[in-house]
Amino acid sequence: MTTHQRIVWLAAGCLVLAACQPCPALQTPGATIAKGATCDFSAAMTPGAPERYRAWVLFKVDDAQGAAAKFGAQGDKGLTLLTEGGNDYIIVRADVVDGDAAYNLVVPVDAADKEKFQVAVDRLESVVGKAPTSVLNVVEHFPAPPQRSSTFVTDKELKDCYLSEYDPAGRHPHSPGANPWG
Repeated sequence: MTTHQRIVWLAAGCLVLAACQPCPALQTPGATIAKGATCDFSAAMTPGAPERYRAWVLFKVDDAQGAAAKFGAQGDKGLTLLTEGGNDYIIVRADVVDGDAAYNLVVPVDAADKEKFQVAVDRLESVVGKAPTSVLNVVEHFPAPPQRSSTFVTDKELKDCYLSEYDPAGRHPHSPGANPWG
């Protein structure tokens, strides 16, 4: 990672955490830090709709793996459907699941509003080839804001699709111990 990339990465991370705690990575000697800046996770869980319309769209299809593969196109590493929609909607991913007879394909969607969400669902229907079995509308999520969520990136996942912000492999982005600033 170049110095410029590291500075941008640290700055972006500090912006995400700005409401939660001071960012030591960008502190300058003699700088005054606001006292009492902490994350109030109980406040993050107070009832109220998220600013965007988020939901889990559930499908029951004969070939879930084949349907999920349609989300991408040849030569683009499978990201076509996942990169369209602009700010109107984001199709987060397609998870092939088992354990429930009612659905076997779960697609989280993040949309600007209910109308844009419906555009995304219509697009999903055209790709999957059928209407969803169910839609689970998110009414609260934790952590809030959602970019504070954690994930784990394996060595193989990083090798198959290298993204510098996930190097090294492991817990990302805000998992305990993942951030260089603590």
